[in-house]
Amino acid sequence: MKFLRAIFGNKAPEREEAEVVKSEIVKLGRVAFVNSVVELNTWVAGRGKARVVNHWATWCEPCVAELEYLAAMHAKFGARVDFVGISWERFTDARDEAEVRAAIENVYNTFKLTYDTAVAPADAEAVLFGLGLKERVIPQTYVYDGAGNCIFYHCGGVEDGEARERFERSLFVVTGGA
Repeated sequence: MKFLRAIFGNKAPEREEAEVVKSEIVKLGRVAFVNSVVELNTWVAGRGKARVVNHWATWCEPCVAELEYLAAMHAKFGARVDFVGISWERFTDARDEAEVRAAIENVYNTFKLTYDTAVAPADAEAVLFGLGLKERVIPQTYVYDGAGNCIFYHCGGVEDGEARERFERSLFVVTGGA
């Protein structure tokens, strides 16, 4: 619920606490296939460290367009801020895990990305509600401080203009200006 409060403030949607069911996260290399929203929340939540969470997909042109910039920001801030991608690949396409993994790895190799991506479960509505996302489109980028508070949100690419300025300012804030 803390994550939802970070997104919605004290107006977080009422719901019963989900039963935590342990299941295996399939991870090979930089890509993990996550099979429940509970597991996905563990990727987003962070553990006392600031975190950038970027929602994207290989089939989303604006998402791919911002990856070179995100790779540069990860290189600059990655020692002090965790970066994680949340892929929406399974929302719209029927490729098997091997094909999805290959597509993500291809994009990662092209842009020399080094942070992990969790491939969200195929149930888009559960993911959108469970993570408290503000929009049903990608790219979306969030910056959370070490306490889990959302201090930056942008729907659309963060590589240009005012979004870039706000994003970089939020990274300076969560790293203490370093």
